[in-house]
Amino acid sequence: MKRILFLTLVVLMYTNCSNDDSREIRTTIIGEWRWVKSTGGLAQITYTPESTGEIQKLIVSSDSIKYFTNGNLISKVKYTIELIDTNGESRELIVPDPLGITQFYELEENRLTLIDYCNDCFINEYVSD
Repeated sequence: MKRILFLTLVVLMYTNCSNDDSREIRTTIIGEWRWVKSTGGLAQITYTPESTGEIQKLIVSSDSIKYFTNGNLISKVKYTIELIDTNGESRELIVPDPLGITQFYELEENRLTLIDYCNDCFINEYVSD
């Protein structure tokens, strides 16, 4: 009987820990993000607000990302976060549902970098104010 109770507690603790991890990952990117630049493609082109005349913004909630250009809502996409192993390192991947570009993300202080998950794609940089 003690063994069954112990195993039940271990399973409950493991389940609670994995739920906390996903919440922690997701909350790190929640907020408003102002676009700074995008670089990529075969020619390694760089776009900025100055070169395009566009002011872009992301608003990230716990389950969706809203994309704005010049103050207009362009799209709203539901997403999930998945952990994947790349070269022996676990990385967070934003997976849009149902369609969109899957992206890795990196967060350093007030800078969010979204890296398209494909060859010769773009790296998009945002800052929070």
